[in-house]
Amino acid sequence: MVVDLSIIILSYNQFAGTTGPCLQSLAKEQDLSLEIIVVDNGSDEETVEKLKQAANRDTRIRLLLHMENRGYAAGNNDGMDLATADYILLLNSDTLVPSDTLVPLLKHLQAADSPCLVGPVTNAAGNEQQIFIREGSEESSILAQGAEWCNHAVGSVVETDQLSFFCVAMAKETYQALGGLEPLFGLGFYEDADFCCRAAKQGISLQVLEDCFVYHQGSASFSSVPGSVKKLLAVNRKLFRARHGRGEGSHVRWKNVRVLENYLARMEETGISLRYLFENRLARGRQLVPNNPLKKMVYTYRLQKLDKASRNFMSVSAENV
Repeated sequence: MVVDLSIIILSYNQFAGTTGPCLQSLAKEQDLSLEIIVVDNGSDEETVEKLKQAANRDTRIRLLLHMENRGYAAGNNDGMDLATADYILLLNSDTLVPSDTLVPLLKHLQAADSPCLVGPVTNAAGNEQQIFIREGSEESSILAQGAEWCNHAVGSVVETDQLSFFCVAMAKETYQALGGLEPLFGLGFYEDADFCCRAAKQGISLQVLEDCFVYHQGSASFSSVPGSVKKLLAVNRKLFRARHGRGEGSHVRWKNVRVLENYLARMEETGISLRYLFENRLARGRQLVPNNPLKKMVYTYRLQKLDKASRNFMSVSAENV
């Protein structure tokens, strides 16, 4: 059987709160032929048993059970070695994938004229992939807000310099040509930034498909070992900068500003209103106001200027109707 998409998921304990619900969300996908490769990085016996039960229920699931934690990069590379589809999706276990997400992701890759990496928008990320979600929203509300966003974002694509790898898709040959993820980063952090930098240097575009939304719990695999996270971040940041300099790009607040500027330019060029997207990201921008007084003044001025330009466009457009 020809497989449309190979999905690689790393598992490490916490089955009930992460991998289990993630697999349940994928069970709703009926429009594509999937293989779901779950790589377990040395979980406890209970988790392994739950994974085996899930594989028995869903024949699309293939298990690779490690006796030790090989880390994010090595684990994904191991899963990639088993992938049979021409296109792959690296997916964090703490995600939920709506049933209308994978088809547009795959179609975009298939229609691309040149190699690219693509990712969805979400409720939790460290870059411009995160959209505005009302504070205190429950999971069901977040998914509903994500669906509403997608209804207004059909066909909208944003170029970026970094994609968050909670959910990222590409051609398998692109992954292979870049040598996969770098195992030197150990358990995790910065291996996605490293991969994106290497891709960009090869002229591979990084794109956010704004009409695709994936729920992301965020940092679930490290939540039980918070003391080690700070150290791991510091070590891997040093390693990353030794390889790429300060290649992480600008702060998320300025990445979000660039998207607002992109919306405004598109509105002025095409005359098409992107009001919903603009106002959502403007609200997201207001969540990101810095504490430093000088930085706050510069940043809020930029937001106000963009807001005014957008309102002027809306006003002129309304007069011309």
